[in-house]
Amino acid sequence: MSMQKPYRGIHNGGWKKGFLSYNFKTNEYEIVNFQGAWPVIEDSVGQSTGLNDRENVEIYGSDIIQFWWIQENEWGPPVAVEMKSYCPSGDDRITGWWADDSPVTENCRVIGNIHQNPELLEKT
Repeated sequence: MSMQKPYRGIHNGGWKKGFLSYNFKTNEYEIVNFQGAWPVIEDSVGQSTGLNDRENVEIYGSDIIQFWWIQENEWGPPVAVEMKSYCPSGDDRITGWWADDSPVTENCRVIGNIHQNPELLEKT
């Protein structure tokens, strides 16, 4: 039996992590955990990939990450993580992971998210 991967969402400017629920009385999405239930901004909700970056930071849908380019010996361009499919999108988004224990995470770092740091994805 596999555990459900947690969700996170923005509540009052900060992140809440837990299970995702919908409150039909208030028509709002909520993050629920052992500490309580919080309404969150619907567009900010993202699910954990189940993976951590090289600094052991949990990677969520809507995070912005960079990959270390070994041949160039530098960080590559920022890309956003989207959890809607399981194949590379071919643009500035990563739309899934190839395996739950993918070694690709050893060469990536979370640098922000699309909700609080959209400027990180702006083309230079």
